[in-house]
Amino acid sequence: MEPDFSAKDLKHYPHFDRRLSIKEAEELVSDPERVASNKFYPFFLYHETWQPFRTSKKGRPEPKSRPIRYAARRDAYIFTHYRKILAERYEERLTSLGMEDCPIAYRKIPKASGGGKCNIDFAKDAFDEIEKQGDCVAIALDIKGYFENLDHSRIKEVWCDLMEVDHLPPDHYAVFKNVTRYHVVDQKDVYRRLGFLETVNVNGYPRERYTVPFRKMPIQLCSPTEFREKICGGDPNLPSLIRPNADEDGNLLSHGVPQGAPISDLIANFYLLEFDIAVCQYVNANGGRYMRYSDDILLVVPGSEKEADKAETFAVK
Repeated sequence: MEPDFSAKDLKHYPHFDRRLSIKEAEELVSDPERVASNKFYPFFLYHETWQPFRTSKKGRPEPKSRPIRYAARRDAYIFTHYRKILAERYEERLTSLGMEDCPIAYRKIPKASGGGKCNIDFAKDAFDEIEKQGDCVAIALDIKGYFENLDHSRIKEVWCDLMEVDHLPPDHYAVFKNVTRYHVVDQKDVYRRLGFLETVNVNGYPRERYTVPFRKMPIQLCSPTEFREKICGGDPNLPSLIRPNADEDGNLLSHGVPQGAPISDLIANFYLLEFDIAVCQYVNANGGRYMRYSDDILLVVPGSEKEADKAETFAVK
């Protein structure tokens, strides 16, 4: 597949690498040897926090948080290109199975009136199905910690299956390896180490502040030499900030992909391909409908509590 980057695909956020032009990005991702030998930078890590909605303050739940990891620009272009390659194979597989409307997240699903469907359209589809069924049950399930628990061996197995190979070629393997056995650096630790973030005293309390306005933050935060010395631990007085995808004891994890990487959403979709096939066949055989938005699962089947219990048992077994 030929790369087709445009100006809107260019990345301008601060990271370790320099800015690439469209031509440079396309030349990089279209050369399998360069992809296979690419030295991937660690992901930047920060936590996205939000307050679950409630109509009143009474009983308001605690804020939720999830780790977001984003790649250096050159790495993001590689992930994006290989996502397109795999997405084409994945869409072909869904079409051949007649399951184009089952996994609905992170895909371009056209509307009859033109354009693509959004979350509002998907919600309407679900309510329309319930109204059409009449006497039916809707079972909503979710998978806890989904991105953090995707098994690496399973990812590789489905990846090979979609590419119709027994072993991933070197370029695909490099992408797979660096989205599974990846490394991270805490975003604030990097800014602090490089002098862009400091702690000051405000009315007797410590407060963090940027030493330059964030909009003026350098696109390339440091030179390759500074990266090796200040981030990787090349300077003996500055311990490395880089951490692998590992547990608290330092053991490398055999599961988890970085939520925020350009390819992780597709992996989250194709990971459940066999599950989608089985549940879709079960629901269709019972005259219902199956929809999955990433880790949120909806089964609509005719009947009552008995049919709901059977459908849920089938899905979670």
